[in-house]
Amino acid sequence: MGGGPEFSLLRDGGDALFAIDLDDRSITMSNISGFNVANGDLALTVTLGNLVWSNDPAATITGIENFVATGITGGEPGDVTTQTNGVVIDYRVTVWSVGASLSFDLTTSHGGAIPEPGSLALFLVALGGLGFMMRRRVA
Repeated sequence: MGGGPEFSLLRDGGDALFAIDLDDRSITMSNISGFNVANGDLALTVTLGNLVWSNDPAATITGIENFVATGITGGEPGDVTTQTNGVVIDYRVTVWSVGASLSFDLTTSHGGAIPEPGSLALFLVALGGLGFMMRRRVA
C-alpha cells in the first residue's frame, strides 16, 4: 500500500481506465483514459471488499470523510457506500476528464478493548496471598 497505485481497472480491449491507490486508510481513484460515464461510455460500480488493516485486523469501516472530487462532474460522497469491511463506489452518473481523481478517507471503529494480560491477574493473586500470609504472622 502506498507508493503508487496498487491496481488498475481495464477496458475490454486492455486499455487502462482507472488507477486505484489504497493508502493506510484512504482510497484514491484516478482516471487514466478520459471517458464520459454519464453518456453511456461505461456503467461503473467498483466494489473493494475484505479490507483489513494489519495494525488493527478487527477494525470495521463505519463511513467516509475528507471526500475530494477533482475534475469530476457529479461525484458526491453519496456515491460511496460503506460495508463492514468494504466499500462500493458508484460512478454511473459521473463525468470524468483525463487526470480526474476521487479520494476519501475511511473512518473505522477499533476491534474492541485489548484484554488485560493474564500476568496481571496472577500478580494480584500473589499479592493477595502475601497479604494473607502477613496477616497470619501478625496474629
